[in-house]
Amino acid sequence: MSNEEKIKPHLYTGFLPPWYLKTIQDIIFKDDFPWYYKPSITLDDKPKYTCDEVTFAKNQSGFGHMFYSEDRGGKISPYFDILTPFINACVMQIPEVEINKLIRVRGQLTINNGEQACHYPHVDFNYPHKTILLYLNNSSGNTIMFNEFYEEDKDITKLTYKTEYTPNENTVVLFDGLQYHASSFPIENNYRYVLNLNYI
Repeated sequence: MSNEEKIKPHLYTGFLPPWYLKTIQDIIFKDDFPWYYKPSITLDDKPKYTCDEVTFAKNQSGFGHMFYSEDRGGKISPYFDILTPFINACVMQIPEVEINKLIRVRGQLTINNGEQACHYPHVDFNYPHKTILLYLNNSSGNTIMFNEFYEEDKDITKLTYKTEYTPNENTVVLFDGLQYHASSFPIENNYRYVLNLNYI
């Protein structure tokens, strides 16, 4: 992938109308919302990469909720429809966003486990795509971005830190899905809620 094809991360604050954000929060934050435990949110049982600037957590677990997956036939969750206005807003409000194919929409819940550390670096898919994050609550547990991008047939074992984004409620981050990144565990609060959208 050439440098011209890579998009730089973009940050958008106060993205959704407060009433609509609260609608999403009221559903996803409820005690009976179905979250599913994952021993490793990246599905890796050990790190594939090293990075001198960050610490990987010993506990890589988290909770997920799959709203939509192209690989699994499309809409999975009965709650997917509440996110349709959010997806439409991404297209209408962010000039860089043009969704030709929706790949996956999922929620991620990370719980304070006492470790000031991050999950393993990864890319969501190993083909060109874009990623949008929507932070649903104010939280510690930054999203770490690395300088390197996934490239087929290129063996990368060492990554270098680039920047990080603090989860601020109602903030959207758009970035190239092939850029290595990692989420972190909240340390100053108990829960970190994020929506993750992948598209082409």
